[in-house]
Amino acid sequence: MKKNFPWVLLFLVIAGLIGRVIVLQIKPDERVVERLGNQSNRFGRTCSSRGPILDRRGEPLAISVPTASLYVDPRDWNTDNADKLSEWVSKEKTAILSSLKRGRFYWVRRQMEDEKAKKILDMGLEGLHVLQETKRIYPNETLLSHVLGYCDIDGIGLAGLELKWNDVLYTPSGWTMKTRGLRDPTIGGSEGRVFLTVDRRIQYILEKRLSDISVREKVKWGAALCLESNTGRIVGMASWPSFNANKRATLNNDNMTNNCIGRVYEPGSTLKPVIVAMALQSKLVGRNSWFIDNGRIKVADGWISNSHGRGKGKIDLSDVLIYSSNVGMAQIGIKLNPYEAYRDLEAWGFGKKTGVELNGEENGLLLPPERWYGVIPANVAIGQGIAVTPIQLITAFNAVINGGKLLLPHIVDRVEDGDRKPIYRSETVVLRDLLPPHYVDWFRKTLRRVIVEGTGRKADCKEVKIGGKTGTAQVAVKGEYSKKRMVASFIGFWPYDSPKYTLLVVLGEPGRGRYYGGDIAAPVFKAIVEDIERLNSGE
Repeated sequence: MKKNFPWVLLFLVIAGLIGRVIVLQIKPDERVVERLGNQSNRFGRTCSSRGPILDRRGEPLAISVPTASLYVDPRDWNTDNADKLSEWVSKEKTAILSSLKRGRFYWVRRQMEDEKAKKILDMGLEGLHVLQETKRIYPNETLLSHVLGYCDIDGIGLAGLELKWNDVLYTPSGWTMKTRGLRDPTIGGSEGRVFLTVDRRIQYILEKRLSDISVREKVKWGAALCLESNTGRIVGMASWPSFNANKRATLNNDNMTNNCIGRVYEPGSTLKPVIVAMALQSKLVGRNSWFIDNGRIKVADGWISNSHGRGKGKIDLSDVLIYSSNVGMAQIGIKLNPYEAYRDLEAWGFGKKTGVELNGEENGLLLPPERWYGVIPANVAIGQGIAVTPIQLITAFNAVINGGKLLLPHIVDRVEDGDRKPIYRSETVVLRDLLPPHYVDWFRKTLRRVIVEGTGRKADCKEVKIGGKTGTAQVAVKGEYSKKRMVASFIGFWPYDSPKYTLLVVLGEPGRGRYYGGDIAAPVFKAIVEDIERLNSGE
């Protein structure tokens, strides 16, 4: 026994040491834990962040970038230093800083340029601190401004897609554990992304051409809208006047409306193809119907005249569209049954929102059939007495030429969450089949003749054969149509025999004397088509 005692003692000592190690691993000393925690982990504030909005090619339209913001901790702040910041802040804020003693946090200046923030910090003022935030910027400035919208200084969406998809794009500020040696998570990283159907290059073309003509002709408001004829996907949506969300001073009541969805106006002759399609489907007229156009016609309690005053004599249904005969259309209008026509106009998408993924869309104005008395049916047939939005008009017109299908318009392609999982994806949706193929072919050929023979000659271009329709409408003022306030427009498609794109240009109340759609809107349409064709050909 005495011989084994040293070995037993050694065994007990080793067992005790092993047991102590196990205990320390399972329940370490609290002082050690606290010290290790101070060395490796700490709580820190994460700033709000916001995901990007991108065009169909992945080009950035709205992004957030890191920026420096300065604040003071009143507990450590020396109020005598307030005057040293007077160069960088307002007089009101300087006065507050000179007497600030309560609380633990007060903003000095937010979202500064790094260079300016560094100059202030280099003064070494006690109690003055920097916090990294993100600032929402729009790298293309005014491009697509009405669609994108804007955010407040905290990165919360206030308008446009920024508001509509705010819950996906925006990640609020909070607190997180920061581990030494790992990436400092001062900015959140779980924000989503929104991809649009818009092509930034085509959008630039639309905005440039629309802005040029609007300035030159002193246009009060304008809209240009282009979509894929067979899918309803919007490749460009321009509204004038525009604004630059990077510079809030440019926002005002005159330029914040997206005219493509929020402007209600009487479309004039650009509605005529839709009315003719309705009359053909209802068998009120046929493609071989004839009309007498003497330049003016009495209808109930009013008169309908051609815009140029001249008559064409005996004309067929194609001629009514080619020469934009108001007299011929009035003869179609008086055949309309108010209740059936009202139902048909609703079926073509008028009087209600189209459902495009944007806030602020208007319903338009469609008089109830009980009020279709006197000259009103004839007025509706020439595009007066009914008010539409540009997106309603282009969606309906597109059904005339794309195979007879009324399509749901889309401007959002897909939306992804922070894990890049899709939470929304747009698809081509046929709302209604409205025209049989033989009518569609007739419309394409007739609207091609509008360009070659009729009122749309100034829209013709060499790059591609287009079809289209001019429009000139009077603006109603206090119940009477003004002879001085007009809306000029042109709507068309190309190639005419197999449409790929449909485009609408609307110029509201031009102020330099020219107001016919064939004179000022058609050349803009032509310029846009030529630009897009050169873009697609790689020139």
